[in-house]
Amino acid sequence: MYHYLTSEQLFKLLDCLLESHHFAKAFNANNEQRTTLWKAGFKGKSKPNLLKQETSSLACGLRILFRMYTDDSRQTAWEEVQRQLLNVCSEAVAYFLTLTSESHREAWTNLLLLFLTKVLKISDDRFKAHASRYYPLLCEIMQIDLIPELRSVLRKFYLRIGIVFQIAQLPDTSQPEQEPMPEPGLEVEGRWLERKPSDVPLVAGWHRDLWIGKPGTWKSSSPLALGLSTNPLGLWSPIPQGTTRGASDQTSPPLDLAVTQNPPVQETARDLYCEPDWSCDRKCPLISE
Repeated sequence: MYHYLTSEQLFKLLDCLLESHHFAKAFNANNEQRTTLWKAGFKGKSKPNLLKQETSSLACGLRILFRMYTDDSRQTAWEEVQRQLLNVCSEAVAYFLTLTSESHREAWTNLLLLFLTKVLKISDDRFKAHASRYYPLLCEIMQIDLIPELRSVLRKFYLRIGIVFQIAQLPDTSQPEQEPMPEPGLEVEGRWLERKPSDVPLVAGWHRDLWIGKPGTWKSSSPLALGLSTNPLGLWSPIPQGTTRGASDQTSPPLDLAVTQNPPVQETARDLYCEPDWSCDRKCPLISE
């Protein structure tokens, strides 16, 4: 039907729809008249209303206007269409702000979603004119409890305002993001350890660090168990021979705890062990006493 109507006929149809909308809106705002009809025996458990007429007529009018707004065959009517859209949409948003009934707001939520979604699809030049007109009203809407769908569309609207008016810039995606540097770690026998903080109390010969292997490897309560110690530069170096285990001056474990190729399996208080969710099919501590 749309393609068979001229722009003048569509504007005439739009006038009829807006007149129907204004009549229903005025009736719904007249609580005294609605109460009188209800007490006079009007059917229903609540006061009579024309809420369906109020929302449906406006939704139909908005669809006609936005369709004409993007129709290249009706370029001569674009200026009038934009004028009508600015007036109708700003009036609709201002009216939504005055609503106090939750059911009334819920009925209007779909109208706002329709209006904002259509505005987001227009070109930047047209968007500037619409955003300048609706911006103060949409800022006031943020004070109302809105459904997530409407908040999401409003977020897109404000983000586009920042870009179109050159208030904000899109992130530069021309250069790939640099990967973050890996945390300092330790590689022993082809296995990589990562240093993590630990709340375990200090024990003689053991540092307050937790060295965790990648999945499928192993972990230890200290690199000292691997036959390593720290030097003044903070680097790990082999433990000198002759160091006694359990010394009170926090010395390192003996060198015989150094990592070997295939150590025997032993379980002590500070042995290495596999995590239950790792891929290892057996315990594989790498410490031999």
